Amino acid sequence: MTATPPSPGVSRRLPAWLRAVLIVVALLVVVALIAPYFLDVDHYRALVSAAVKKQTGRELTIGKIRAKFLPTVGFVVDDAHLGNPPGFPQGDFLSVETLSGSLAWGPLLHKEIQINAIELVKPKVTLLTDARGRANYDFSTAGGESQRAKRGKASGDSGAGSSFSLEGIGKIVLTGAAISMGQVTSRGRVEPTGQMTGLNLELSNLSLDASALKTIAGNADLSGLKVEMAGLGAPIEFKSGSVKLHDGAADGEFKAQLGKAADVKGTLKIADLMKPVAEFELSTGQLDVNALLAETESEKKSAGGERPAQTTTTESSGPSELVAKGKITAERIRFAPYTANDGLVELRVFTNRVEVWPAQMQAYGGTLQLAAHADRTKNPMRFSSNVKVSNFDIGKFVSVDPATKGKITGTADLNLQLAGSAGSRLVESLSGTGDFNVHDGTLPGLNLRGALGTIAKLMGESNMSTTPFKTIHGDLNVAQGRVASKQIHMDSSEGTVDLQGSFGFDQTIEYNGQAVLTGGGANPVGLATDILGAALGKNIKATAIPFAVHGTFSNPKVAPGHGTPKFETAPANTTQTSQPQKSSLEDTLKDLFKKPPPQ
Repeated sequence: MTATPPSPGVSRRLPAWLRAVLIVVALLVVVALIAPYFLDVDHYRALVSAAVKKQTGRELTIGKIRAKFLPTVGFVVDDAHLGNPPGFPQGDFLSVETLSGSLAWGPLLHKEIQINAIELVKPKVTLLTDARGRANYDFSTAGGESQRAKRGKASGDSGAGSSFSLEGIGKIVLTGAAISMGQVTSRGRVEPTGQMTGLNLELSNLSLDASALKTIAGNADLSGLKVEMAGLGAPIEFKSGSVKLHDGAADGEFKAQLGKAADVKGTLKIADLMKPVAEFELSTGQLDVNALLAETESEKKSAGGERPAQTTTTESSGPSELVAKGKITAERIRFAPYTANDGLVELRVFTNRVEVWPAQMQAYGGTLQLAAHADRTKNPMRFSSNVKVSNFDIGKFVSVDPATKGKITGTADLNLQLAGSAGSRLVESLSGTGDFNVHDGTLPGLNLRGALGTIAKLMGESNMSTTPFKTIHGDLNVAQGRVASKQIHMDSSEGTVDLQGSFGFDQTIEYNGQAVLTGGGANPVGLATDILGAALGKNIKATAIPFAVHGTFSNPKVAPGHGTPKFETAPANTTQTSQPQKSSLEDTLKDLFKKPPPQ
């Protein structure tokens, strides 16, 4: 009988030697997976802590250590804390939930521990600087001994018959890292300056040498990163982007969202990590200032209510140094109900101050320019600025707000020196001085002669027409939520007006003034002065009428001022029969209302 050949797909029996190899490999895998839970490697904790202490000058506390053999030989630490260096407040420079490392096989055969790579899961890093310019993240010196000397001592020590070195770590990976930043005052108190969460970072070519930054390489994935800075209410949430470290430099690009205030895209470059100065460019289609201030207010409340109004001073961390510079552009800037276009700001950030170089934007047909200086040692941050507005169409500007719509037209220029505090109390903290000029405009709805004539009770009516003016100019003094003026002067074809008083940021107004109106004309004041002049036998050239304005922008109230109207007179036409002259204008006014003598 003929044997049937094996059908395709049916495997031949494996050779005995191959089956043996596979069994051995399977057993080794099982042992590699199970053995770490039975091997006691905790006796290495003291060795590792002592080596870190010698090489960094910092205390290291670590939880239970487990060995691992797959995919590479190494270890896993469930909890680890690396303390701050001497001279800093007690606490952790680094804490991590899970730390795993892989070891090099070769050195292990010589009883040496060399770490090839470390991965830190959800590490928390605290970066501090103090008033003397020291940093807790500076590993170039430790306890006064050079790193080279410490490495020599560490290599010579042999706890448990092994040596341990932090040199030669090939790679460090941070997953979901949280980084807090702060400044240590001379009293040892930590003032938070910012924090970031969700950072994923990979570093290679590491060294503890001071020149390590020249050789370090790495990549930071910015997707999901959230940055919060003191004084900036809205957090910056990165949607995409990365930063690469190479050859002692760093560069990257990103897209982010500044709270509800703006969607931002930008670039970042640091030419020398040894002397880092960040150069950046940021741009946005729209910046919503109201949203930014609202989130600042929300941040204050979530932190436990309003901060005290007084300003405190934080000690400067060493000499002033430039840390960042760049420019920010915004196609549209909204500060409801107002808007501006084509905003450009150039910034220079120092360790103790921020400088705004001439920023400018276009608004309502004119140009706004600003230069500012902010003191970062103050909390909240104080600033001073110079503001210049040119060729500003004030008619378009006031028409945006229903409360001021139609109140005035003209072209305005403004110069103002302004100071204040950043944050939710920005408006009420403002103070400064300046001057303004509005020319070639009108005051719609106000007939200067008619309205003030009514006030003077020369006639019983006024009409709602328009008063044109050549110029309105005056001084400004900003303080305590109000803008005061000692002298505001208006020149008009109808006469002149002089005012003093103030308006508030709450849109209230309080002014006292005097209008000087020329005599004659088909209006209440003109007709009244003609009648009065004929009775007096004089030409009344001008009438000075005191008045007051109070109320709000949307509902101003005009009322009689202090004092009585005054008249500037000239002799009557001499071609008419001469009449006896009265002793005074006041006597003449009295005589007009005397009863005639009995016949």
